[in-house]
Amino acid sequence: SHHDTFDPKPDAPPEVRGKYGTLATPVPGIRFTDKIPLLAARLPRYTLVRSGSNHNDHHETATNWVLSGRFGSPFGDYPAMGAVVSQQLGFRGELPPYVAIPKNPSFTWELGRSAFLGGRHESFKTGDPAPQNFRVDDLATAPGMAANGSNSDRRRKNLREAVDGLAGSLSAEVLKDGQSKLVELVPMGDGVYEGAFIPTVIGDYTFRVSGTIDGTPFEVEETSSQTTFASVEPLAGVQFPVQVPDASVMAFQVNQAEMLASNARTFALGATGIAALGILLALVGIFRKR
Repeated sequence: SHHDTFDPKPDAPPEVRGKYGTLATPVPGIRFTDKIPLLAARLPRYTLVRSGSNHNDHHETATNWVLSGRFGSPFGDYPAMGAVVSQQLGFRGELPPYVAIPKNPSFTWELGRSAFLGGRHESFKTGDPAPQNFRVDDLATAPGMAANGSNSDRRRKNLREAVDGLAGSLSAEVLKDGQSKLVELVPMGDGVYEGAFIPTVIGDYTFRVSGTIDGTPFEVEETSSQTTFASVEPLAGVQFPVQVPDASVMAFQVNQAEMLASNARTFALGATGIAALGILLALVGIFRKR
């Protein structure tokens, strides 16, 4: 907890303060517990946020709130702040823009994900740093190999070469309610492809990508869910200043208008017929009087 790490509250009453000893940090007035001396010594190299709070005692809900900034939203529907930083700022050096130590927080669901921002902005997970021989996966240099020729460097290079220039050999498709549409893949560089389409119906969508990579056939299919990507939701909550009706609502309104018009034509014809009958009866009456 915060009492055992960054906020031991050494000057608080015994029933409030943490139970461990404390260490001074390079920042005057801030003390950490003696269990994290390396973090205490490096405080100027990172930012300690103490201004956030909430009144929710459910760990999973509160964690989702803190990471995504949205209270009560379905888990995984909105990106975590680290994913937003990755998407907005990108790489600015050798370190990934979004790092999770040792991994994303997980309860019932894995939290801290990039949601609709895409897998490119998922967190880089270091693994558990507690073991004495700890090494970060994919960054450790293999024994007897120079740093500039590490396994991770070669693997990344091979992966980039394998997926670059694949637009012609890949097929992307979006599926909804028994209908499907092919989507053109546009290469964006570094093995990233984008395919654009505009969803016109709310609900779940499925994406299917198939083809061959380095001579190996594959097919991947993902449907919107709490662990993949968000469903298409109504835009009424974000439209301004005039709300545009949903397509299904507009179709219903058109059908209603057509029914009213049809009824109006029927009533008009009926009224015309009654008027004609009235004239005919009047003429008959006149002839009878003669």
